[in-house]
Amino acid sequence: MMIAGAVGTMLAAKALAYIASGGGDVRNAHFVHAAVLVTAASVVMLVPAYLNAVLNIANGLPVTIGTFFRPRRVGEIVALGLIIGALSTVGALVFLVGSLAVSLFTVFAVIALLDGELTPVEAIRASLHVVQTNMVTALWTWLVMGGLFFAGSLFFGIGLLVTAPVALLFAFYVVRALLDIAEPMQF
Repeated sequence: MMIAGAVGTMLAAKALAYIASGGGDVRNAHFVHAAVLVTAASVVMLVPAYLNAVLNIANGLPVTIGTFFRPRRVGEIVALGLIIGALSTVGALVFLVGSLAVSLFTVFAVIALLDGELTPVEAIRASLHVVQTNMVTALWTWLVMGGLFFAGSLFFGIGLLVTAPVALLFAFYVVRALLDIAEPMQF
């Protein structure tokens, strides 16, 4: 995975050089496509691994650097992302309010998917149920998480290394507190 990330970085640098040069050479266009594909594949593998590591932290399990490179339930996380993305796109047609509503009502979907061992559609339903029954707390959680992600992204995204796990751990804690459970969830 690290090799794929390095190759993706090199291809992205070549792609940026191609774009900066005005894109005259068609042979370099293939590097742009390859950079996008390798970077997307790296992200698809790293995000589930990262979420798995945060889940281990929330469960009190030992976490090593290797934990951040062991993806779990990749297909389901990608499917969940595609479903939420499609819903957000449809929601964007309703002047941004729809996308914000989708974001609010699916704020706990990834947690339900990983912690509750649910399918993507079941995870969205579980998140919807938790938000509907605890609207004020869910709204505050959504706002705090958004603030943490925004603050972390201010300086070239470096702060996300700290604020992203804090935001996700906060969401795990809130869901477990709302459902009054100390162990992995049973939705």
